[in-house]
Amino acid sequence: MAEKKPKTIEELIKIKGISSGKANKYGTPFLKLINEYEED
Repeated sequence: MAEKKPKTIEELIKIKGISSGKANKYGTPFLKLINEYEED
């Protein structure tokens, strides 16, 4: 995830080990954290 830096749920699903179920359940808060990290 550190390399791919997904910005959308669709990009998150493309990462090995992330199913659509996990992405839909945890994706939004996780993507928010990634975006906050990149802003710093």
